[in-house]
Amino acid sequence: MKLTPFHDNIFIKRDELEERKTKGGLHLPKSAQKQPDTAVVLSVGPGRTLPDGTVVKPTVKPGDRILISRYAGVDVNWDIETRTVIPWSDVLGLVEEDDVQKTSTAGSRTGDYITG
Repeated sequence: MKLTPFHDNIFIKRDELEERKTKGGLHLPKSAQKQPDTAVVLSVGPGRTLPDGTVVKPTVKPGDRILISRYAGVDVNWDIETRTVIPWSDVLGLVEEDDVQKTSTAGSRTGDYITG
C-alpha cells in the first residue's frame, strides 16, 4: 500500500535511536532519550496552493535525508512501523552524508553533529 500525503505534508521515517549508557554506566532506554532530529523522506505531497491558484512544490523528494526539529510532526502507525507526518515548513535543511558525521554524545550541549 502506498501512502500519499495531501498538500505540503511530508511522510518521514525518523532515524533510529541506539540504546546508550551514561558515563556512570547506567542504561538509558530509548524512551528516556531525545528524539532524533534527522529523518528520511518517504513520500511528499503535491505542494501548497497559493491564493492565486499556483502550486508551490516542496523541494525535497523521497529518499532525501532531512533535518527537522525534534518534536515536529504527528506520529502515525502504518504497516507495523511508526511514521511521522510533518508540514514542509518544519523541514530545517537537507543533510548531505559526506559533510556530517554523528558524534558519540548525541544530545550534548555542543550539538549532535560535527560538520567539516
